[in-house]
Amino acid sequence: MTAAPPEHEGARPPWFRRRGVLLGGAVALVVAIAVVTDLPTAQSRASNIAGANAFLKEVNSDLAPCGYAVTEAYTLRADQAGGGLLPSEAAQLPRMLQDDRYACTIANPSIYDLTTGIESPGTSVADQLGQAMAAATTWAAHDAVGAIADIQALTRHPGSAAGVRALARDTRALESDRLRARAFVDQADLQLGATLRQVAIPPVPPPGG
Repeated sequence: MTAAPPEHEGARPPWFRRRGVLLGGAVALVVAIAVVTDLPTAQSRASNIAGANAFLKEVNSDLAPCGYAVTEAYTLRADQAGGGLLPSEAAQLPRMLQDDRYACTIANPSIYDLTTGIESPGTSVADQLGQAMAAATTWAAHDAVGAIADIQALTRHPGSAAGVRALARDTRALESDRLRARAFVDQADLQLGATLRQVAIPPVPPPGG
C-alpha cells in the first residue's frame, strides 16, 4: 500500500476552502470550495473554455482509480449476493475490496492530489468548477469509502439488515453527489455557452439485498 504523501511545512494554502470528514476513525477528507476572484476583463471565451477543460481533465484523471474501484466493488457485491462467485474468487474478495476502498481514500496519491494539488483554473467559471470538484471529492473520499466499507461488512455478515440499509444510504449519497458535481459543470456550460468536459463519475446500480 502506498503511504500518504507527506505534508510540507509552510506550504501555500490551496485556492479553495477545505473541510475535514473523518470516516472509520482513519480517513480525513478535505473538500474544496472555490473562491471567486477578479479575473482579467480581456480574457477570451476561448481561453476560458480551454482552461476549464484542462482543469476538468486533471480532476477526471485523479478520480479515475476510485471510479474503477467503486464499479468493481458494486460488481463484486452483486456477484456475491447472487451466488455468482467461485470459491477461489470468494477467497480473494476481502483483499480486492480492501484495495478498492484504499483507491478512494486520501491515502491514495490520486485522491490526495485531488484535494491539495489542483490549482485554480483561472477562468470566469472558477467558482462552478471548484464546486464541482468539491462534490467529486466528497463522492470519492467520503461516499465511496463509506459504500465500499458497507460492502466489506456485508461480505462478513451477508444477512445484516443494518448493513443493507447502510449500503442503500451510501449508494444514495454517491448518486446525489455525482449529480451535484455534474450540475455545477452544467452551470459552467451555460455561463460560457459551451459544452465542457463533464466530471467522469460513474453511476452505480441499486445495491440490492
